[in-house]
Amino acid sequence: MGLTRTLGRRAVIGIREVGGLQLVAFADARAFLDACVAAGVLVLGIEGFYFENGQVRPDMGAIADFSQMTSSEESVLEARTFIEVVGRSEMLFDFMLSEEVIA
Repeated sequence: MGLTRTLGRRAVIGIREVGGLQLVAFADARAFLDACVAAGVLVLGIEGFYFENGQVRPDMGAIADFSQMTSSEESVLEARTFIEVVGRSEMLFDFMLSEEVIA
């Protein structure tokens, strides 16, 4: 099982799988990020998407890179801020996570 699905289960949220993407709904992003910090997982980046007419469409204005961060808490704080600024209720997010750290 992938890290995103593992954290989704811990957060008791659904993960929408489309193609190679594992997407977290905007409404579930906070709980997902809580699970990340609890597990000590670094959020390396985020991409925002919309699901329309059976297809995933990227939002080119909703891409963040946190790959320089070394602290789970710091990366999650930045991820929360990013989602609050760019997020919309209909958005889905693909989180790039560090698989090296999980408690």
